[in-house]
Formats: sequence, C-alpha cells, structure tokens
Amino acid sequence: MPFFVFCEFLDPKIGWAYSSVHTVSGGDSVTFPLTSAGSQSTSLPPSYRLFQNYPNPFNPSTTIEYELDISSNVLLKISDTQGKEVRSLVNSRQQSGKHKVEFDAEGLPSGIYFYSLYLEKSFVQTRKMILIR
Repeated sequence: MPFFVFCEFLDPKIGWAYSSVHTVSGGDSVTFPLTSAGSQSTSLPPSYRLFQNYPNPFNPSTTIEYELDISSNVLLKISDTQGKEVRSLVNSRQQSGKHKVEFDAEGLPSGIYFYSLYLEKSFVQTRKMILIR
C-alpha cells in the first residue's frame, strides 16, 4: 500500500516528531496521526553553505562567502571552464561561522569561472561566476 509521511522537525540538531502517516488506496487517503517523537542516536552531520558571489557578473573583484558549522580545514579555489585551477584563495583551518573572501581577478580574461569549497579533503560545493572586462 503506497504511503507518505509528514515530518515536522522540533529541533534538527536533536530530533524529530512525525505528525502523520497517510496511505493512498484507490484514490482515497487515510490519515493515521502519530504522537511519538524520536531523537538522533548520533549527531547530525555538520552542514556547510557556499553562497553565490556578489556582485555577479563582476569586474575586477567579487566577494565569496561561506559558512561552517564546525571548525574545518578549508580549501577555496577558482578554476576556469576547462577545470584548470587559476587561483587558490584559502587553504587553512578555520573556525565555525561565516567567512568572507575577496577575489581579485586581475590578469584573468573575461569569461566564466567556478569557485569550489572543499572541507576536510572532501568536495562540498561549486558555484559559477562571470568576469566581464
């Protein structure tokens, strides 16, 4: 029998609460309310956010921001459309919190570039930016 669950988070760092389970049969829907709540047996994985640079398009510089939930080894690099690294902006251990880096594209031609955030030697996220001369 097909079903779907509505889940409302009480606190995503601690646990969850299921509000209801719905079953679908022959076009009808039956709802079974639930009252139990569960907690995580282990902590949730840390989250990281890489924001869109601004301004974008840019000339000659732009700001790149990212946020860390925990202290991490951070690598932030810029690459061209061929995947060739053109700059490394950050390569250090950083504390949790929001971080801001200025990227000066002096000496680079107009075009599309990508900035990638790596944490603890694992790929996290890449975003696109456009340099206009």
